Amino acid sequence: MIALIGEKEIFRFFLPFGIKVYEIESKNDILSYILEIKKNNYKILFLSNYSASLIKDELENLYNDKNDLKIIILPPTKNENSVPLYKQYLKFIVEKAVGIDLLNK
Repeated sequence: MIALIGEKEIFRFFLPFGIKVYEIESKNDILSYILEIKKNNYKILFLSNYSASLIKDELENLYNDKNDLKIIILPPTKNENSVPLYKQYLKFIVEKAVGIDLLNK
């Protein structure tokens, strides 16, 4: 099962695929939705870049969690001014997998 946490603007791309969509209004929404998603044994979670920026302090713990949920941070929308966390997250995943930072070479 696949879920998405994010802003209403990005829903239209995912709804036709049967993905469960959670609209956010605050950081607390994101964290409570993630708990619900884990409890319901979802396997993939798409997290908008904006949502990821709200919980960036918790992202590493979520990634290191020993459950089967894989978190994918979506690139920012063109109207979004936040730092693209998906690049930092990709760097973190690659470095953890291979032991060195390949993306800054």
